[in-house]
Amino acid sequence: MSKRLEAMRQNPRSDWKIGDVEALCREFDMYCAPVTGGGSHYKVGHARMPMKLTIPFKRPIKPVYIKKTGILCGCLGQTDMNINGYAIIVEPLAAEDGGGFVATVPDLPGCMSDGETPQEALANVDDAIRAWIEAAKDLGHTIPKPTRRFAMTA
Repeated sequence: MSKRLEAMRQNPRSDWKIGDVEALCREFDMYCAPVTGGGSHYKVGHARMPMKLTIPFKRPIKPVYIKKTGILCGCLGQTDMNINGYAIIVEPLAAEDGGGFVATVPDLPGCMSDGETPQEALANVDDAIRAWIEAAKDLGHTIPKPTRRFAMTA
């Protein structure tokens, strides 16, 4: 586990600078660059994932950007992020819903799992996908084909 990533997760409200985000992106082999021709944002992404982040850097970086960057980095460590090609959406759960994170599979209605961290939710949803597909087969239902590539929000 990256010490920088862990520090950002533990304290997203710290005084993080764009240099910290750039360093984290280098650790995870992510793309991180200012907008061409100047501007107030950096572009952050990875070739394996369609999700991109835009992070304003000319003012203090708000915790929401640090959290989303951490989620993106954490998901890159998963080896089976989209079992059978199904998109997985990871979102934080509100405290009244138990906290942590929920991973849902839009192509498989009702297929979801959760975890204390985004990585745990992703790991758990792999088993949920298998269970959903098995239940559909047991009931004689057709299995929907994946309609989109991996996606993630938070």
